Amino acid sequence: MRIKLIFFTLLIYMHSSPSYAYFDPGTGMFILQALIALISGFFFYLMNPKLLLKKIKEKIHSLFSKKETKEEEITPEKNEKNKD
Repeated sequence: MRIKLIFFTLLIYMHSSPSYAYFDPGTGMFILQALIALISGFFFYLMNPKLLLKKIKEKIHSLFSKKETKEEEITPEKNEKNKD
C-alpha cells in the first residue's frame, strides 16, 4: 500500500505542467485591500457613519478595558447601624 502511494505521488509530481501565472505577496495584499474597502464601503453606505464608528469604538473599548467589579457603597446609615 505504501509503495503504491509513493509511486502515485512521484507520478503526479513528474507529470506537472508549468504555470505561467502566480500570486505574489503584492497581488494578495491588493485583493485583501479591495475586499476590506468593499466591506467598509457597504457598511458606510447602509448605516449612519457616526453611529457605526461609535459602535466600533465601544466594542474595542469593551475588549480592552478591565471589567470593574461593583462594590457596595457604604452609606452613613449602614455605618451607624454597624457601630451599635
